[in-house]
This record gives sequence, structure tokens and C-alpha cells, in this order.
Amino acid sequence: MSWQGRFYGAPPRKMRRSAAPAMVVANDRGEDDRRGWCDGRGGRSGVTRCEAAPSGAREEERGRAASAAREIAGGLAVLAVYLAFTHAFAGARAVSDAHGRSLLALERWAHLDVGHQLNGVLVRHGWLGALAAWEYATTYVLATFGFLGYLWWRRSPAYPWARNTLIWVTLIAICCFAVWPSTPPRLLPGEGYTDIIALHHPPATWGTGAVSAGANPYAAMPSLHIGWVAWIGVTAVRARCGALVAWLCALHLVVTSLVIVATAAHYVVDIPGGLLLVPAAAGAEALRAALVRAGVVRGLLPGHDSEGEAEPDAPSAPSRRAAAGAPPGSGESAEVPQVVGGVAEFTGP
Repeated sequence: MSWQGRFYGAPPRKMRRSAAPAMVVANDRGEDDRRGWCDGRGGRSGVTRCEAAPSGAREEERGRAASAAREIAGGLAVLAVYLAFTHAFAGARAVSDAHGRSLLALERWAHLDVGHQLNGVLVRHGWLGALAAWEYATTYVLATFGFLGYLWWRRSPAYPWARNTLIWVTLIAICCFAVWPSTPPRLLPGEGYTDIIALHHPPATWGTGAVSAGANPYAAMPSLHIGWVAWIGVTAVRARCGALVAWLCALHLVVTSLVIVATAAHYVVDIPGGLLLVPAAAGAEALRAALVRAGVVRGLLPGHDSEGEAEPDAPSAPSRRAAAGAPPGSGESAEVPQVVGGVAEFTGP
């Protein structure tokens, strides 16, 4: 039998979200009927009691936990690819040195060889060298994964694109390191550079056990430091994080550029190489998304089409709005009433 009930809720304005929103039902005496969950049984007025059960919150928590597990697994997979390429494509040291000297010759030809001067400043001022070594070892990693985690936590619509392009940036750089290894200035024999990083030994850098065993020291071109930091800036703009964040990202990029050259970890020409990683990754992601939409492939990376799609893993609540101009009752379902001007009307058994 069809019937209509009147529900008094919030006025027609933006409502705050909660884990288990309650639907308050008025009985025939005008009193709120809050007894029980949505059990399909009527009160004294014959009106069905309906409150949103907390199971939705539990399902959302499980979905978010599964999403986090998948994202972590994806990151570990990229790390596994890096380690595999590092050991499978380890070339002769002489080849890497030759590539490094060619980069240094290019700098000298272009009058960009400022590495010796900046390196000397860090040698003369030990405290500045220690600060630069720590900045080199920590900030680009913390900023990259911290920002990516923030986008995931906030369910930003930019997150799928951000995650996928970061994977592409890293994979493209790994391929470059495997195909064209290059010795950084600090490890290039006979060029007179001081290894600032080894001098101060910040954590998770060369000289520590785990990093020395798995990292590729002959990976100067392109600079993955620059690639990741530039990715942060581009993603911040895409996610509309505001002008202040954009300026902070630009400052971080400038500081990182100075640090990688002054510590003799990279050549000056490695900086534009790192910057090019971002448009290359964006192009690869656009191609992947186009192939997925065309049905050619079923996803080369985790997640759905990254063009403007929000985080897909959180279960979405049923819509409580009917289409504009639809008659009352046309947007209802068995679980969710249609809300019109603060009054919910639905037809039920």
C-alpha cells in the first residue's frame, strides 16, 4: 500500500556529513520516533522507523583500509622494479664514467659548470654542508609521499592522476638509468669534487647498509629528485591547492636544484632532464587513459580513468537528490527518500 510520511530534518542548506546520519521520524503525535534502526516495523502511528545503520561506516572503513593496502602494494611493486633494473642492468663502471664526463663537458661548453664553486661553499662551511646533505636525503621523499598521502586521505579528485603520473615519472627515470647510466660528479675520478653526502652521512643515503645494497649510485641523468619535486608542484596546481602552496613548491624546486648541484650529486644539466620527466609522465598517463576508455586495455596502472575521477575505493552513499525538475517521489528508492525543501516524501510498502 502506498503512503506518505512527513520527516522533519535540516532546513534546505548544505548538510554536514556524518558516519551514520540519523533519519528522525515524526509519529502521529508530532513526537520524534528514534526507536530502533531501519527494521521495517511501524510504531504506534504505523510509520516505518528509518535510521541509517552504522554498517555503512564500517564498510567505508574496510574499503579505505583495502584502498590503502592496494596503494602500498603498488608502491612496493615500483620499488621492486627499481631494484630489479638496478641489478639486471648494472653496466661497466667505465661506461658510466664516460657518460658522466660527457655531461660535464656539455656543462663546460654551455658555461654552466658552477658545480665546483657551489661544492666549495659547502666544504668551507660545514654546517651548511650538513644541512644540504640532510635536505638532499629527506625532503624530496617526505614531501612527495606526504603530499600523495594527503591527496588520498582527502579523497581528492586529482589523486588518481597524481598517483599514476608519479609512477610514470619513476618508471621513466628507471628506464633512463638502465639504458644510459651516468656517474654523478661526486663519484667521478679526478674531477676534484667533494662528496658532501658521504662526508655528513645523513640517514637513508649512500654509505648506509640497506641503501648501499639496493640503490643505484650511477643514476645522475635525469635527476629523480627534480622529477619528484616538480611533480609535487604540478599536482598541487592541478588539485587547486592555492597560490601559497604553489609558491612553496616553486621555492622547494629552487632549493632542491641548488642542493643537488652543490653536494655534487648531480650535474646542472640533470635539472632540465628531471623537469622533462613530468610532461613525459603526463603524456604516458593520457595515452593510458585513452586506451582504457577505448577498451584497448583494461588498465595498465591501478585505479580507473584518471581524467577528473575522484578516489574510487570509498563506497558512495546512495544519492538523496532527484534530478532537477523531477516530480516529487521520482528520485526515491526503497532505502533513501527524496528530500524536497526539508520534507522527505517516499512511497513504500
